[in-house]
Amino acid sequence: MKFIKNIGAFIEEYVSKSSNINIAVALASKTAIDILSNANKGCKVKFVVGIDLPTSFDVLECLMDDYGNNARIYNSEMFHPKVYLFTLFDGTKKAILGSGNFTNGGLYDNIEASVLIDDSDSIAELEDWFNTIYVNSQPITDEFLVNYKEYADVEIKHLSNKRKHIKQLQTKLDIYADVREDAVKLLRRKIKDERFADVVNNRAYVLNELHKYIDFENHFKDFDIDSFFKVQELGHIVPIFKSYLQEAKANGQLAKILDMLIDETIPLNKRFDMAYSTESKVKGLGINFLSKILCVYNPEKYVILNKPAETFFDQIGLLPDKGLTIGEQYEFYCNFFRIVCKDAGIPDMATLDALIWE
Repeated sequence: MKFIKNIGAFIEEYVSKSSNINIAVALASKTAIDILSNANKGCKVKFVVGIDLPTSFDVLECLMDDYGNNARIYNSEMFHPKVYLFTLFDGTKKAILGSGNFTNGGLYDNIEASVLIDDSDSIAELEDWFNTIYVNSQPITDEFLVNYKEYADVEIKHLSNKRKHIKQLQTKLDIYADVREDAVKLLRRKIKDERFADVVNNRAYVLNELHKYIDFENHFKDFDIDSFFKVQELGHIVPIFKSYLQEAKANGQLAKILDMLIDETIPLNKRFDMAYSTESKVKGLGINFLSKILCVYNPEKYVILNKPAETFFDQIGLLPDKGLTIGEQYEFYCNFFRIVCKDAGIPDMATLDALIWE
């Protein structure tokens, strides 16, 4: 296994030397698809792509024209892999697995992290996984494209609007410079309390305990929901929701949602909105619960949203923009309080939460 930062050169090389190519990615672009035209005649290509981000109509049409039924979309649930499998003419096999989508950014321009795999056991597992995904995916057809074009146009317009909102977020951060300064002054007074060191140590202990209960390392497989609910620090979750979350854990739905929530290859506002939108299906996935999970995952990046936080926001005059989604509001608060914590000398958002409670 070999670590690689940019996969474009490797993809180009293996495409030109392969008799069989299998690709499963969340997103693809036309310029990246053009790389496949360098494959040798007779090379068999299977391509599965997601439509959640979304992949453009033109790319899907191109894939259908070039590869027929071997070009497929996976839309049963959020599709977010980046897997590239190659069988070379000499019989050797190569696999690339990592963060890079089949786009110019994913192949060449972005800061990505991937691994090149050549051991047969690992590749066999990846091939089995791909075959399962392929069988359960849907061929791209003319009928699908007719229906998809309208959806894609709306979604791309929505993404464009979101980019405008991101710029508005930055503008709002600048506008709230005075509010930020007031928050820093208020929090610095609390830091001077002789108990501050105890607060920091206590929150470090609480984070460690919650981290064990949530079980990030095993993709939430052993999430100890009973113990999680007993910890009232970082926000008290209403006990009535415990049974709903336990049911979602048992059927695997909770793990899928939380895996997506902490996936930092997805923009924060988008993954928070997607997780929050599932509350109608899984009761208990409210703002407090989701922000608590994120804060435990990375307390230096993610703020807690709960009743004391709302009171503190009102106290310093920090009001949400009604034009933003819940996820966009949460992203703004995270950006705002990362700066506040840095300026005030607060080590993380978990400690910030403790100071807000006082």
